[in-house]
Amino acid sequence: LKWVDTVLDELKEKDLAMRLKKKFKSQWGTTYKTQQINLYDNAIGDSGAEAVAKIIRNVLSVQQLNLGYNNITSVGVLYLAESIGLNSSIRVLSLGKNKIDDDGAIALSRVLEADNSIYQLGLGNNMIGDIGAKAITESL
Repeated sequence: LKWVDTVLDELKEKDLAMRLKKKFKSQWGTTYKTQQINLYDNAIGDSGAEAVAKIIRNVLSVQQLNLGYNNITSVGVLYLAESIGLNSSIRVLSLGKNKIDDDGAIALSRVLEADNSIYQLGLGNNMIGDIGAKAITESL
């Protein structure tokens, strides 16, 4: 897990880096072969989403990613969308209770259009309007 520590050490928010290291170690133990990353309600924000995006590029066994209730905006979703597009193992993506708007929904819709491996997408309780909702539904 040294490379995960390296990614997290790049975070400017050192308390966030420490919390994420603890969370990953408790979920993964000493291996990075995991099927689930559950960071629900950890206040990771966009910088944490960027760190998670870097991690999921390299952990190709992740099938479930739960980042609900983390104050992630569309900026964080842009990082995640790029990495999710490179990691086709993700089947369940939970991003509910964040601050994602139409721009984030549009970024996710592009990933869904290119790779339809995600079969469960949670986006409830965000700030997605009609434009973002339309983009998501048209990409399915």
